[in-house]
Amino acid sequence: MEDFSHYSSLFNQALQDAPHKVVLFVDMVGSTDLKLRSPEVEWLPTMGRFLDLVDEAVRKHGGTVVKYLGDGVLAVFGDEQAANAINAAIMIQESLEADNDGNRLRNCQCRVGLATGKVVEYEGPGGVVDYVGTVVDLAARLSNAASAGAIWADMATTDAANLNKISSRVGRALKRGSREYVSEHEQKVDLKGFAKSIIYKEVIWAQASKGVSNEVTTMMADRAANQRRSDEPAQRTVEGTVTSWMADPGRGFIRTTDEGDFYVDRRFLGGGGTDLTVGRTVMFIPRPATRADGRPVAGCTVQDGQQVTGQFVTLHDRYGFIRLADSSGNPMNIFVYLGAKATTYEIGQAVTVTLAPGRRGGLQGLVLDVGSGQTSAAA
Repeated sequence: MEDFSHYSSLFNQALQDAPHKVVLFVDMVGSTDLKLRSPEVEWLPTMGRFLDLVDEAVRKHGGTVVKYLGDGVLAVFGDEQAANAINAAIMIQESLEADNDGNRLRNCQCRVGLATGKVVEYEGPGGVVDYVGTVVDLAARLSNAASAGAIWADMATTDAANLNKISSRVGRALKRGSREYVSEHEQKVDLKGFAKSIIYKEVIWAQASKGVSNEVTTMMADRAANQRRSDEPAQRTVEGTVTSWMADPGRGFIRTTDEGDFYVDRRFLGGGGTDLTVGRTVMFIPRPATRADGRPVAGCTVQDGQQVTGQFVTLHDRYGFIRLADSSGNPMNIFVYLGAKATTYEIGQAVTVTLAPGRRGGLQGLVLDVGSGQTSAAA
């Protein structure tokens, strides 16, 4: 009878001899869309150039490319090569940026995850060495959670790295200190397959951090909304378009897709607003009509692009909610993504935000830096 226990015994032995490695996972962003909208003759050269740049950076810094995974690359470094792995990741990002700027690539971007620890090393078909295990999964998940251009490293990697050896072109130009190459604060992210939040730091190779992917931002918003619903009375918001507005006497109408037209006047403008603009998107709390023959009222109406002021009522690791109200007392909670700056705010603190469309509809807030009038990087 043929023996099919080869990998079972192989992995059992590999677990006993698990070496420490720094794992680097690179994921090409938007490759699926690229393949869908372009013929092979166009996207294959882009993919080839991307793989060449990754291979060059890894080998130049003493690492080994383990395998190519379509639009991703898995590589490993020795356990004392954490700084090398980080510099390889920086070289990958810088090379892609240079090729995009020089029109050698067409908007080709990637994200990189780094993790350090014990891995299961085994010899696969054809004598090829491969790696599996939690640390490999962690590097891949960190990469998937990061935004385009970002480099995320778990704490084992940043703790093991000699930061004096980290360098980037922008960092050298800015005379950046060694510790300025990693985010000042530890950050947390929930990753698929990991029961607890993962603590990581972002490698700051460019002028500013790149942050989280849109998918993770959306997940945070959904979780925050669910948390809010469990902690507070339900609040239903409606989205619509301003169809008319008379500045004098300050009233107008809003049209919605499913619920008809709503009446609004200055008493029902939220966050200190004084006027609306015809054609702009608004969000509001639906309220009953103020008279028997009238239309329902749009309470606490806020408009896309409006600057509003409210107070923090909920704060989490990287996001929060601020509460606005109109002069009639109708309240509304607005989701605000804060990033690493979340720890600098307090419940009850006043904050001014600019409202912008959210990925799942409605409006969300972008925090304004005090006195600067510009949105913060965390937003």
